[in-house]
Amino acid sequence: MTHRFDGNIAQLLWQTARRRRTCPAVVDHGTTTSYARLLARAAAVATALVAAGIEPGDRIAVWLGGGVDTIAAFFGVAAAGGIAVVLTDTLRLRQVAHILKDCGVALLLTSADVAGAQLPEVTSRRLLLEDIPSMATFEPVSRLGADPAQVVYTSGSTGAPKGVTVTHANLWAAMQAVTSYLGIGPDDRIAALLPFSFVYGMSQVLCAVGSGATLVVERSPIANTWSGNSGRGRRR
Repeated sequence: MTHRFDGNIAQLLWQTARRRRTCPAVVDHGTTTSYARLLARAAAVATALVAAGIEPGDRIAVWLGGGVDTIAAFFGVAAAGGIAVVLTDTLRLRQVAHILKDCGVALLLTSADVAGAQLPEVTSRRLLLEDIPSMATFEPVSRLGADPAQVVYTSGSTGAPKGVTVTHANLWAAMQAVTSYLGIGPDDRIAALLPFSFVYGMSQVLCAVGSGATLVVERSPIANTWSGNSGRGRRR
């Protein structure tokens, strides 16, 4: 692992996938996705975003089921040069609407399984995961480490949720620090218990991908659009 970073955080996945193509990247409720497959999914998201007119620096909200789809979407947004705003699938529509307006997102990436029948009430431009091919090829656009990569929203326990901007270099530095002091390696399996909208939840994703380890997702199953699984009973 290098000790300097000044680029697109999506390169973590692209570099690891080239070394560990057939190795397991994510185990999502018993379904294993290899690094090559995860890369292809992220590339498909990036390709679709660029085709939709997204430009580097645009904020893209990711409102999916929290498993491998969300991971692929995060890296796809970063690869396209966008700024990811990851939302947990337990949010109510009014909470989603608040974040979309407050953050000024250019596009909402979601799925019918997550947003359900209330999707038309969300006013932001939207792209459904169901309309994106399951794989493509794409090379991450050039970004500086100081460029924003993600906006993380606070819980709002003492007021309205507030967005905190995180750069590509911020994400890389946090990943390297945690990976180093925990001694995470490619043979490890990391249990992902927190939503990826949380700082440490996303840190687990980056630590796994940065070290070539396997992320094991433990969550309430909503849906996995690309693998064909479905779920019911999402809380409103």
